[in-house]
Amino acid sequence: MQVTRRRRRLGRRIPLATVGATAVVLVAGTGIGYAQTHQFGTDQVGQTTDRGLVVSDDQYVDPIGKHLVINNGKIMSSAVSPDGTHVAASVTDGGMALAIVDLKQWKAQQLVGNNAAADLRISGNDVGQEGPTYSPDGTQLWLGQSDGYRKFTVNADGTLANPAFITIPADGPKRALVGEAVFSADGSTVYSAVNGQNRVVAIDAATGAIQQSWAVGNAPRDMVEVGTKLYVSNEGGRPARPGDTTINSYNTQVPADPVTAATPPARSASSTWRTRRPPPGASPSACTRPPCTPRTGRCSSPTRPPTTCPSSTRPATPSSRRSPPSRGPRRRWATSPTP
Repeated sequence: MQVTRRRRRLGRRIPLATVGATAVVLVAGTGIGYAQTHQFGTDQVGQTTDRGLVVSDDQYVDPIGKHLVINNGKIMSSAVSPDGTHVAASVTDGGMALAIVDLKQWKAQQLVGNNAAADLRISGNDVGQEGPTYSPDGTQLWLGQSDGYRKFTVNADGTLANPAFITIPADGPKRALVGEAVFSADGSTVYSAVNGQNRVVAIDAATGAIQQSWAVGNAPRDMVEVGTKLYVSNEGGRPARPGDTTINSYNTQVPADPVTAATPPARSASSTWRTRRPPPGASPSACTRPPCTPRTGRCSSPTRPPTTCPSSTRPATPSSRRSPPSRGPRRRWATSPTP
């Protein structure tokens, strides 16, 4: 079987930075890119052939433009510096945790990890699937790790220095497993999605002290601040209520369909917080009522009889559809062995 994906021809040149499982950074201009699945024969992952670059998900990638291969692991996530001169990419399975790429010189400028070959040594190579995150002024970089964040100072040339660890304490058996880190507009506060503990915390960017904590939905992952509100996406959906069918996910009982194990609809899997003067001790739920069926406008749960939904929760028309259910939370982390 052969699978070919093609991009439409673009009307103008647009730089495209792509990161994938083989730690490849791509910049593409006008044209068509191909990704194909073939019988690979003796071709090896990372090898450039006449068909393109062999990547680890059974494809050849043949980008138009120039590409840079980082031979120190698979890229998990990346961020461009505020001034657009560098990319910080978290990497795994190669003895490193972080690579800094100089976009002007088009090369890996610095490697960070616990490997002896690292340009900057840190104690652990564990990285999550979100981040790293630059501060708004570009002077700090925060890298999510299992028990908090590794905070770096960004030098004038884009390299990193002064690694310091910001710890988020474990909650019993639950480690932090942090997700997205979001800076406030003035750079004074870092909001952390603490995926493993189902909460969001506000951290003083200068001292690393936790200033405030809010319970949210299950397995918060991504966040965005809009004005005075912080929107949080919870990949595990809303907290469980009495009578829900649940499954265990990292010591949290997560609502799940008894047949498919799917979590509640995506529309129920978000939380909204005010980022200025939040009410003391407030802990709003990601959802306040069970989902409603589109045709009857009635709510139900596995063990309780249906109750009539308020009109504000009913679909506008009988043909409205619910969002498709999302799967249970996946608290996936990458850890490279210490050499």
